[in-house]
Amino acid sequence: MKKEHYYRLSKYISLENIDNDGNRVVVNINTGRRTKISPETMILLSFFKEKSTISAACMVFGRGVRQKNTISSLILQLINNTILVDEGADERLIQEEVEEYLSVPRLTFAGFPSRNKNLIQNNDIVIVGIPSDIAVTSYPGTRMGPEALRAISSEHLCYESDIFTGNSKGWFNADLGRQILSGKSFVDLGDIIVKPDDSPENLFQKIGLCTDMIVSKNALPVFFGGDHSISAPIIESLARRHADLTVIHLDAHTDLASWTHGKTHHHGSFMSRVLKKAGISEVYHYGMRGFSGEPYSCKQDCAIKYRYCSTKQLDAAFLNDTWQELIPVGKTCYISLDIDILDPVFAPGVGTPVPFGLEPKKLCSILEALATKNKMVGFDIVELCPPRDVGMMTAHLAFHLTTSLLSWSWDK
Repeated sequence: MKKEHYYRLSKYISLENIDNDGNRVVVNINTGRRTKISPETMILLSFFKEKSTISAACMVFGRGVRQKNTISSLILQLINNTILVDEGADERLIQEEVEEYLSVPRLTFAGFPSRNKNLIQNNDIVIVGIPSDIAVTSYPGTRMGPEALRAISSEHLCYESDIFTGNSKGWFNADLGRQILSGKSFVDLGDIIVKPDDSPENLFQKIGLCTDMIVSKNALPVFFGGDHSISAPIIESLARRHADLTVIHLDAHTDLASWTHGKTHHHGSFMSRVLKKAGISEVYHYGMRGFSGEPYSCKQDCAIKYRYCSTKQLDAAFLNDTWQELIPVGKTCYISLDIDILDPVFAPGVGTPVPFGLEPKKLCSILEALATKNKMVGFDIVELCPPRDVGMMTAHLAFHLTTSLLSWSWDK
């Protein structure tokens, strides 16, 4: 006789909400699987608070062959959604099999809905955290950036959705003088799973898979780093989708250090990898200063147009009111924003601070012009290092840059 498996209710099940009919949405916080549970199914689940078998449940709840088959099918669905798990299973291992690279956020950005990746829809604005600092060369701590941004966001915004469309009601922004981001659909997918023994290759593969998944659904990706190396696989994925992709690189450093895969991988070489592998056609780099290395020479690859503007040149352009001449127009753009482009007086919470940086208002002017004059297909904000921050002022600044950039990019 074939031995029956014993199943039990997963210890990772959490209630998300209950509707007026008593239906519950529950989530397995280990796998990210969400399931809508009716009141009748809740009675069935209560049976599995203690370990039991499918046949035992069918005997208790089924009155005939057809009803027993229905109960059996329902239990199998609950098992498939990891609501019920094998009694002998190590649930920590289930995560890798079900949700290959994402974990459910403990706190979402601005209270945005958290949703299974398979439910992403056209034009959703999708938040993903990448809590990694495996590629830093100075102070660690950027792995705490995504959680810090989410925590700060809850101090400023409370997400409310329209009862008819389910989309955001938006918020009034005094700096912009208007309601922003109303009618938009937001999703916070959580974080890329970063393991202690992850190699750059493994991490990049997960980031690339996540980006591929988002853009395949015609959604708009927004990534929170993490060190700057995480931008490389994102840009590589977007370049496969957009043949004419222009990368906007805002950074105190060139990030053009030598790159040999598996040997000199670090956050100061991400642009070297992008230029060698991504297949992009154009780069605009703003904000380099100090001993950040020489800019890219187009003699290395004439197929790539590389334009750069140092902080000193930007300051002069603002003084002469010619800075808008430095902004591209009509491009398909991805923005990679390293917080250290700002002066450490305003943004001390970074791993590699460089003095004589930009002021926040100038950076906002540049970002607004870039986002409104071009087609934005995504952006990332990286190198926020909470352990180095002072009173969370850098995290607050990063939050305001994020929400403003969201509006400038997609409130059109």
